[in-house]
Amino acid sequence: MMNKVQAKQHDVSLDMVRIFGVALVIAGHSHFPWPLEKAIYSFHMPLFFFLSGMLFRNSPPVTLARKKFKTLIIPYVMASLLTACLYGVASGAVLTPDFYLSIPPGIFRAQSPDGLFWNSPLWFLPALFWCFMAMALLSRFVGDRLGPLLAVPAGILLVGWAATHREYLPLGLDTASEGLIFVSLGFLFTQVLAKIRLNSIRLGLLAAASFFVWLILFAIHPDYFVVAHLKVFPLWLWLALSLSGTVAVVAFFTFACDVLPERVVSSSRQSLVKVAAYTFPLYMFHKPIITLLAEWLGRAGYDPQSSYPFLFLCGTAITLAGVLLFEFCTPRFYALVVGGRSTGIRRSSR
Repeated sequence: MMNKVQAKQHDVSLDMVRIFGVALVIAGHSHFPWPLEKAIYSFHMPLFFFLSGMLFRNSPPVTLARKKFKTLIIPYVMASLLTACLYGVASGAVLTPDFYLSIPPGIFRAQSPDGLFWNSPLWFLPALFWCFMAMALLSRFVGDRLGPLLAVPAGILLVGWAATHREYLPLGLDTASEGLIFVSLGFLFTQVLAKIRLNSIRLGLLAAASFFVWLILFAIHPDYFVVAHLKVFPLWLWLALSLSGTVAVVAFFTFACDVLPERVVSSSRQSLVKVAAYTFPLYMFHKPIITLLAEWLGRAGYDPQSSYPFLFLCGTAITLAGVLLFEFCTPRFYALVVGGRSTGIRRSSR
């Protein structure tokens, strides 16, 4: 078991991973040049599934379904509708009947990029819902110890089937197969860390070794993997590349918090919690804003590919400003959209 200092370090490291992961997602949508884009897509979404597995707490399937419906499915539907309106008004597409007709099937399919063309990252939310439900059901029928272990081969076996039947799978079920692998691995990783409690040196070696494996695999593979497009074949190479990159990031930030003095970890914890609290709405709302910025740059005669720092910084700043205004003006509605996730600074509504 972790003592209080170790628990604080663990929480801070996971907040750092979450912040870093969202920064990668925004960068991946900001037209970062090759090979940075390839590097980002090699592990950034598996990292989110892995982190979700690390934070997973099992409960009866019905109880878990109610909880995750509130924190994942309702935010998914609400964010889809809100960002569709934002994109439609800003781009002028709102004046075309085809735009309205494309929204319901896009939300129902939850697929990127063909379904959720106005806000493709949202596919992650329903896919994660199915991953959690699969973990709970497997644990219910085969036991808490065996369930997470069986989730890994189950996800691997379903990947090929999902890729060939994607058009028939609604609400992110197509990408849930890949996600299930990493949710399970993240859960198992946390169990292992809790038992063996790697010291700082071993954590550093794990981070370095994982990064070295990722670098070799990244160098030998000419193309890049995109989980949202079900572009994950050859499967063994995608698994090795994604897992090595993911473990490298998690181990590095855990190592960093381990070697930092406890007073530094404690003093930075509150700030990191506040920053991490906005990673979820940033993830949900940044894509249409960056897309519109890129379209504006194109009309102004600038190449979005060469303006990636502008897209990243301005896209993040505009999204965050909009989120803060949204939270300040309609705290109850904001809480509904983000699934009750609290930043600790919302105004109390009267």
